[in-house]
Amino acid sequence: MNYLHVGYPKCASSFLQTQFFVPANGFFNLMNDPEWGRFILLQLLTAQSSYYSHSGPGTPKGIDPREHHFGVSFEGFLDEFHQIDYSLALKRYKSFFPDSKVLIIIRNQPDLVFSNYRQYVRSGYFRTIDRFVNEMVWNTQQSMWGRLF
Repeated sequence: MNYLHVGYPKCASSFLQTQFFVPANGFFNLMNDPEWGRFILLQLLTAQSSYYSHSGPGTPKGIDPREHHFGVSFEGFLDEFHQIDYSLALKRYKSFFPDSKVLIIIRNQPDLVFSNYRQYVRSGYFRTIDRFVNEMVWNTQQSMWGRLF
């Protein structure tokens, strides 16, 4: 089985990558292979169509597709800055792995905001949760998407 875990931030992605999508459970994350990792970052997710290479690196060394599930578990699939549209990145991925199972985990907004706040506090943020939410709303409104809205 091939898989794609499009890990939204703060939705247990790191936990899944370290505890579930591991070779001990029969999984191999292509982001851990240097050739595939580069291909995914530099070709699949960012290359404009005129520069895109339609051939991937091939099966990683030491991985038998009959014995391992392999695919991608990567927060950057949706979270990083891309120069291409997500639908194009997904079409490219599907051209390599047409039968992939897709896993998407989301969180409700209040839990996500509070988790983000706790992470900021651990990093030295000292304001209240109310102030944090106000700043988050203001930052969103000042972004390009906020101005368009």
